[in-house]
Amino acid sequence: MQVFNSFNHARPLVAASGILAFSTLLIGITFGNLVHADDVVDNVVITVPESCTFSEQMPESNQYSVEIAPGHYTENIGNTTFQVFCNDNNGYSVYAVGYSGNTIGNTDLISSNVSINNIATGTTTSGTTSSWSMKMLPVTGTYAPTIENGYSAYKVVPSAYTKVATFPSITDRTTGSAFQAKYAIYAGNGQAAGTFTGKVKYTLVHPASETPLQPYDTTAGYIGYYPNASGVVDNMGDQAITSTDTYATLWPTNFKRDGYGFAGWSDQFDYQINSSTNTGHIYGPMEDITFTAGQ
Repeated sequence: MQVFNSFNHARPLVAASGILAFSTLLIGITFGNLVHADDVVDNVVITVPESCTFSEQMPESNQYSVEIAPGHYTENIGNTTFQVFCNDNNGYSVYAVGYSGNTIGNTDLISSNVSINNIATGTTTSGTTSSWSMKMLPVTGTYAPTIENGYSAYKVVPSAYTKVATFPSITDRTTGSAFQAKYAIYAGNGQAAGTFTGKVKYTLVHPASETPLQPYDTTAGYIGYYPNASGVVDNMGDQAITSTDTYATLWPTNFKRDGYGFAGWSDQFDYQINSSTNTGHIYGPMEDITFTAGQ
């Protein structure tokens, strides 16, 4: 910056001896230092867990009803379509078991009158003995599974979990896989009148190599503790109950499974958290349960 002194113009300027005063004023200008902060990167990680859903399409009443005259055999009762949607390539297997009276392993069609009139499972088509049976059919146009253990034809309702369909590991996802279940009934010539009801329970396991745990019968006078999944380590013994006991304090769990915590005990063998099929009660560890002496 230049600053010029002013002059008094009242006097004439003398060129030979006049002095022009000139000065330069330097003003320092300081710029603020530019501060560069460390970079901050926000990471977003999305994890999609492996999933395999299992659903069925049945009548609104959730049951099939048919009238059969004594001495007659009727096939293709019902047409339940099961659909499976998986987001990985590990495949799945489906197991079936009789579930009459909400008891796993009961394969009878239960009489509305007396139990001696129950219709047992079987494939009879004539005679005096009544029976009922089931079969599975793949649905064309989908990733149809393989029907297992001869259930592509009518066969007895299994009394233990039995594989009825499987879709093995593949390179593509098993989106839109489907199969159907149908039933057949023969009413013997001497079949008593009445209403007969039965159920079959279908359980999906994933990956396809998994197997469901079979139901266990506990010894009378004991509480039995069992895991409700595969991949569980450690064991638990039975808790003895005397004939005079009216309550018992449930034991804490010894079972361990990687990535899982303990949710509690249930008196339903295959209780599932947040499932609409649950009929049992869930108890916490060390919770007291009561019962009648001798029960």
